[in-house]
Amino acid sequence: MDCLDNDLIPVEHEEEILVLKSIFNEDFLLVDNENHAVKFDLIIRFDSLPKKILLIHEESNISTEISHLPPITLRITYRKTYPEFDPLLYCILCDYLTSNQLLLLANQMDTMWKSGEVIVYIWIEFLKDYFYNLNNQLILSSIESSLNDQRFLTNYNKIGSRQVYEQLVEYNRMQNQFEFEQTNHICPIW
Repeated sequence: MDCLDNDLIPVEHEEEILVLKSIFNEDFLLVDNENHAVKFDLIIRFDSLPKKILLIHEESNISTEISHLPPITLRITYRKTYPEFDPLLYCILCDYLTSNQLLLLANQMDTMWKSGEVIVYIWIEFLKDYFYNLNNQLILSSIESSLNDQRFLTNYNKIGSRQVYEQLVEYNRMQNQFEFEQTNHICPIW
């Protein structure tokens, strides 16, 4: 395993990290490996949503359908006492969800952990399911929030809902263009 001091990592941690690294490949990013703690980022991609969702900017009353969302990052920090006694420390990094939306996700993730069980892959699947099942719409509104929670980080309030809307539309356009360029097209002209 690259850059990990295996003498300092419990076997349970090492096994889970190896599995995650093999699944995520280049989307597994080691952040820190000091003080007997391993911290890494997992980039969770939503290459194509199973169905289009309606992206709505509430204040300006505009909307468009999108089929791609940018990836989110799940930052994981192992505790020495995980998984036997304590859950992992984690932080969801996502700029297109509000603090309130991320708080709901974090609270649900907290309830999933059970003493003695590894949890990272379950959390990843939960987050993917959440984004794949957005009830066909993602509503962006100017909700100010002063929540300060170490389990998530968002710049939604700083960026502003209109800018988030424009960024999501542009990301979707770029992904559609990329898919088009990667696909063979038959030209019916003879």
